[in-house]
Parts: sequence; structure tokens; C-alpha cells
Amino acid sequence: MSWAGRTVRSCTRIGIVGSLAVLLAAAPSTPVPAAATGWSVVPSPNVGPAAADDYLSGVSCISGTWCMSSGYYVNAQLGYSAFFEHGDGPNWSVAQSPRSGTPSSDVLINGVSCTSALFCMSVGTSRDGGLAEQWDGTRWSVAPVPIGDDVLYGVSCLSAETCVAVGYRSAKGKNARSLIELWDGTKWSVMASPNPGPTSDYASSSGLAHALLLSVSCPSLRLCVAVGSYVTPTGRGDTLAEQWDGTTWSIMPSPDKPSMSTGLDAVSCATPQFCMAVGNFQAIGYDTLAESWDGGHWSIVASPDGGPTGFDDELFGVSCPSATSCAAVGNDGVNPAAASGKTLVESWDGNSWSVVTSSNEGFSGLSAVSCLPLGPCTAVGAHSSGRNGGTLVEASQQP
Repeated sequence: MSWAGRTVRSCTRIGIVGSLAVLLAAAPSTPVPAAATGWSVVPSPNVGPAAADDYLSGVSCISGTWCMSSGYYVNAQLGYSAFFEHGDGPNWSVAQSPRSGTPSSDVLINGVSCTSALFCMSVGTSRDGGLAEQWDGTRWSVAPVPIGDDVLYGVSCLSAETCVAVGYRSAKGKNARSLIELWDGTKWSVMASPNPGPTSDYASSSGLAHALLLSVSCPSLRLCVAVGSYVTPTGRGDTLAEQWDGTTWSIMPSPDKPSMSTGLDAVSCATPQFCMAVGNFQAIGYDTLAESWDGGHWSIVASPDGGPTGFDDELFGVSCPSATSCAAVGNDGVNPAAASGKTLVESWDGNSWSVVTSSNEGFSGLSAVSCLPLGPCTAVGAHSSGRNGGTLVEASQQP
């Protein structure tokens, strides 16, 4: 397999934290609403030999004083090793992955979902294919996934007995197909998932993945929503949304911007009647994209851009405790040529998105966010400033 876990992020231009890695080379105890007016940096540790090469890719919080974040770092062999960080409010500490000691395997943890302090599930990829690890309240251990030429990006858990993970599968050099797996408390199994476009694999002139899913949110046993993007035969990237109704997965029609490429990076469902998905579309540079689900159809919702025209503004993570409260995070005004850019945080109040003040340490970006119903939001990512940098954690503040 091509090392798609870090080079192929979407059919358009998916960032998550892999994009931060290329560009860049802890929650408060007082409850605050998701639509807080500002965010501030919470100190977080680094584990890699070069601090500027540590990245946090996912986060899941079960209270204002308990969060788990997934990540990876560039090891001494210039490969990738996995690690986790646990936050108990203002204090974050490293929680080692069982794969931390195997640097030659190139392990990236892309997402994490926790249902309690005694159970979390994380997913990612290595040179050997997809991977999953579970937290039992004390340590992380391997949760074997079906063997395949796979990459897993997102995971959503309803309980310790029910998790859904999404990504893509690519065999023998063929273009990727959507991949969905189910955890039943003991083992992972592959679920049948549809793919848009031609029924057979075709050779894309761009070399990009045909279809992939990057994020999933399951508000109930009878509804899961997964989002991502796919490449049409003409080479254009379009949004991809799929729905589980308790029996089967099916494609949900989702709108696209009239641009070169459009893609969805993350989704969060507060109820079966409300989901919010975020991503980007290519205009002059890349601009933010938000789409909402009302239980019947998807529609594009206006989302602001913070950077100047021609620079890149992208949303990589979203969390919605309710239909009237969401937070989305990403990058603002990224200029890869000048190694410049800053964090982007936006707040949804049930009617519109608005930019919220966030902190920066040099060249910064956020990849994921987790918000509590009546509590704080915590976002994670990475930052770089000269030879300094590494993990980045930010928490929402009182209005």
C-alpha cells in the first residue's frame, strides 16, 4: 500500500492533523457554554525527540476534568509513533500507546472516542493496515481489526460494546473504497458500505483516493452519520455522506460548492434530527464549508473565513452538544509557502456561525474539538515557532 495514512487525506484537501504535520514540519474546571467568547492555551507535554514534531489529532471529553487526546510524533527513525495525552482540567500528561515502542511500524492515531473514564476507543493506521486501541481506565491495549490494506480515521462509541469506525480500504494499488467497521465489545468486523460513482475501480489520473470517510457520529443505535469525500471520474472532489438506519448504510445526498473540489472532514450529531458537518472547498485558496442535517436533508450553512483571499481557511473538527451549540476548529489564513497561519475557532448558536477569538503559538492549527452539553470545549492540534513547537491544547473561556 502507498503510505496513504499520511499522504492521502482526502479527495480534495483534507487536513486533520496530517496536514498540520506537513505545514508545521486541557480544559478548565468551571463549566462554560460551547459558544464561549474566547479560547486560551492549556500547557501540554511533548514526547518525541524533536518537540516541534508532536501532533494531537483527536480528543474526547466526558467531563470538565476528564479528556483523552490521541496523537503521534516523528520518532528518531523519522517514522511515526503513537501516543495519548490525558487531561484532568488544567493538567495534561502522557498516556503511552502499546505501539509507542515500535517506531519502525509508522503508527498514526487519527481519532478517539470515550464513553467513560473506564473506556475509550482509538483508531488509526500503520504500514500493516488499520489499527485500533482501547483504554480500560488504566492503560491502552491493542483491539485487533480485520486485516486489510486499510486506513481508519474516525470513531464514535455509544458504549463499551458499540463503536463504529470509518476510513477507507485500498487493495493491490486500486483506488480506495469507503470502509466502515463495527466494535461489539469483543471484536471489530467490517460492515457493508456503499460507494458513489462507478461500480468498478478505475485509475485516477491524480492518484487520489476514490472514496473515503473521515468522521462518524452515532447519536443512537439506529442512526450513525459518516462523512468524507470522493473523486469523480473527471478528477473533481465532491462531498460524501452516508447514513446507518439500524440495518444498512446508504448514501445521503449532500450539496457541493460550485468550485474545483469540495470535501467534508468532520461531523457531529446532537440528535437524530440534527447533525453538523464541516470541511472546505477550493475557491481562490481553500475556504471553510459547513453543512447541516435536519433529519431529512443536508444544506450548506454560511461559515466565515478569517484569512485573506487566496490563503487557506479550513475546518477540521466539530462538536455539537445541542442543535443550538456547536464549536468548529481548524486553520485560518494558512500560507504554506511562508509557513504562516493561525488557529480558527467558530461558534454555532443555532442560526449562524461566527469566528471566536483563539490563541496561537507561532504557526498554529487545530484538528479536533470536544464540547460538553453545559460545560467547556477542548480543542487539540499542533504549533510551530522556529525550532520550538509541538502539541497544542486550547480550552473555551467564560463569556
